[in-house]
Formats: sequence, C-alpha cells, structure tokens
Amino acid sequence: QLACPLDLGCHSVKSAFKGVVIGNVCFEPGTAEGAVRTGAVDLIAFGRLYISNPDLAERVANGWPLAPAGEYPTWWDYSKGAEGYTDFPAYQPPAAKEE
Repeated sequence: QLACPLDLGCHSVKSAFKGVVIGNVCFEPGTAEGAVRTGAVDLIAFGRLYISNPDLAERVANGWPLAPAGEYPTWWDYSKGAEGYTDFPAYQPPAAKEE
C-alpha cells in the first residue's frame, strides 16, 4: 500500500466542483477502481507507480505483481538524469516448466 499523507476527500471535491475530477497520489489499481466506481473521481492518474512499473497496464490486466512505487529520492532528484525514471524493469513472467 502506498503511503498517503493527505486525505483530500475526493467525494467532497466532486460535490463542490462540477467538472472532471482526476484523482492522483496514493492510488493502486484496486483503490483506483473503487474511486471511479463510486463516482468519487472520473479518472485516475498514476505517476510513481508507473515509473516503477513501466508496464503497469499489462501487469494489472494480467494479474501480475506490482513493483513497489519508487522512493522519493528516486523520482525527485533530477540530477541523476534518466536514473530512476527509465531503469525499472518490465515484469518477466516465470518460464513455463517443461515436463
């Protein structure tokens, strides 16, 4: 579970703002689906989770495990260049065992 320092109360945002509400920060696939299904938000944007899971859509669609979200210094320290943004591996399903 991602650490979520702020509870922004998406339902209260939807009641006060009549436009499209995009949820972000602290969502994982299950909580994102719940937020959309309940009408708390219209869309979800994944950031950190996509950085550490460059194949996030495929992982969710196939039920593959997620890598933990990148640590704060990994994606916030721009002095490292592409390190921390482009070096997370895609999921490799286990090879099928031959009988």
